[in-house]
Amino acid sequence: MQNMECHPLHTTHSKSESDLARKCDPARKKAVFIDLDGTLWDREVVPASAWTAIEQARANSNLIFINTGRRHVDIPEFLWDADFDGYCLATGMQLFKGKECIRQDYLDPQKVEQMVAYLKSQGAGYGLEGNDWGFDDPKYAFRRMIFFAKEDRKDPSIRYPLSHMNPKNDNILVKIIFDSERPFDLEPMAKKLGFDILQYKNRFNPSAGAGSFFRGELTDVHHNKAKAIKEMLEELGVAGQYEIAAIGDSENDIPMLEAADLAVCMGNGTQATKQVADYVSSAIDQDGLYNAFKWLGLL
Repeated sequence: MQNMECHPLHTTHSKSESDLARKCDPARKKAVFIDLDGTLWDREVVPASAWTAIEQARANSNLIFINTGRRHVDIPEFLWDADFDGYCLATGMQLFKGKECIRQDYLDPQKVEQMVAYLKSQGAGYGLEGNDWGFDDPKYAFRRMIFFAKEDRKDPSIRYPLSHMNPKNDNILVKIIFDSERPFDLEPMAKKLGFDILQYKNRFNPSAGAGSFFRGELTDVHHNKAKAIKEMLEELGVAGQYEIAAIGDSENDIPMLEAADLAVCMGNGTQATKQVADYVSSAIDQDGLYNAFKWLGLL
């Protein structure tokens, strides 16, 4: 493993060196929440050093959680088999203890209907996703097929044409996916209806997606990765018993970084995400997660 230099930042958290040192003390046990894409793995390949760090941290009586925008159907079996202490999925809409769902929330059907009307007015393709399936309009279905072909990966989700959707599905949606050949002003409508926007863009995907110019997802503004942390610890009955650490790389990780006692951004993370971190580790392919765990006093 490379001993890469990592750089602490003093930013919006305004934590003192002594406060950070105290919180990073190995004697203070931590509940660690880790993003997936760009943090734990790149294209579902987890560095060996990351597994080493996770095993050592758990052996030292720390709790390790996954906190991601992915739904449970998008989580590969090997990650379930790792048996983390918990999985916060679909940007806080689904909480799992092992393979047991302990909390589930859904989008407001009326707000979904209004957002879909706006996306259609802008000529965007879109998909409506439930827990383990998705209904796609023709534009989005085609672009999704192209994306997975370029990635040389099988689509993990069960997909259907939008025309096959029936009314009962309206009440069990967890996110909206959009994909457009041109950018358009989505923020005002998203703010009005209570949606957060995650544009698919990071160091490993700098052009915001293969096959299109403007693509991403819309999630409930009232559910994010920060709220997922709070709800998960409450559900497990351990709230207030651990220092909370969060590790991420992109803008949708910012809420959990800001809510954590200790916030780490990967070296491959976006500049905006680095600005809210207490510490910037090395990149994912340079033992970034291992170095993050080392700084946090988990090893």
